[in-house]
Amino acid sequence: MKPGTLVRSLTAIVCFASLVAACGGGSGSGTSGGGGSGATGTKTGGGTGGSTVTACGSAGQACCAANSCNGGGCCVAGMCIGSGATCMGAGTTGTCKSGSCENAAGAACGGEGQTCCGGAVDGGRPEPESCTASGTRCSAGTCSSCGSRGEACCAGAAGDACGANLSCQTADAGATCEPCGASGQVCCAGATACTSGLACASPGAGQPRSCMDCGALNGACCPGEVCQTGGRCTGAAMGMGGTCTACGGSGQDCCGDGLAATCDTGFSCAAKASEGGVTMSCQPCGASGQACCAGAAACGSGLACMAAAGGGRGAPVAETCQPCGGSGQACCGAGPIAMRTCASGLTCGAPDGGGGGLVCR
Repeated sequence: MKPGTLVRSLTAIVCFASLVAACGGGSGSGTSGGGGSGATGTKTGGGTGGSTVTACGSAGQACCAANSCNGGGCCVAGMCIGSGATCMGAGTTGTCKSGSCENAAGAACGGEGQTCCGGAVDGGRPEPESCTASGTRCSAGTCSSCGSRGEACCAGAAGDACGANLSCQTADAGATCEPCGASGQVCCAGATACTSGLACASPGAGQPRSCMDCGALNGACCPGEVCQTGGRCTGAAMGMGGTCTACGGSGQDCCGDGLAATCDTGFSCAAKASEGGVTMSCQPCGASGQACCAGAAACGSGLACMAAAGGGRGAPVAETCQPCGGSGQACCGAGPIAMRTCASGLTCGAPDGGGGGLVCR
């Protein structure tokens, strides 16, 4: 673990302790389950930085909900392959054409109504069966439609088993995709659990989490100490009462608890001394000399996340954003040397005499 990562992890653990003291291409059958809890409407809202939206659907990206890919691409093993590219993995071969994988003989599989890809025995082990077209799953050797309202859930994670505004819900008839996210409906799985202006409340007593008109900033918390995105519940007792206060912005409380605490973009959840002791709040990050932000974009352009000097032997080493890419400076980027960059005319390599990190020369 990188030293700075350790610091951020320890910081989050301190946050958790203080809070306690104070209060895939389809194969087989679909995933069943009630409406997911999602990120919106946990004990604290996510803030602008708390709801992560991951790009999906294009070639090289993860498949979107209901195993969907853009432009006639194929969903193979949870990743999108562009139309015209080679199908490979999860029992597929040939070329991706309009969502199906077609071999050299012109036989296609993976599309709605077509046979499932795979299933043959290779080296004594059966290959997995799968479907590659958007909104399909493999059932009894044939690719059938899934993911739309009233249809069977597609295979994959709960948040991806159905189309937009639908979740995989279990009833007497089995697991099907049903509406979610509106007032009175179960919460959707994924980053957006409820539509704007609603929160994913937790009524308890064995009832599923549902979207309710409560938890707005400066308003009463929803049952379960829940607020809408951008707020956290303070002053609640035994899961009831309390008021939703803003979180995630500069100097505000962090959104979320413990290791899940988040802040808006450009801020990180950090310890700060106050009259009441050490508290956790959102502090600026990512600029030169500031703490590194969490996630892949730890620092701004032309900066690298590096361990700060000093601190004494055995002390946690903080990481800050420092200039990179210039002569004698650390190489920009992370990972193998081939992925590091320097200013024009300079190359990334080990410093003279060896030892230390990679520098631009």
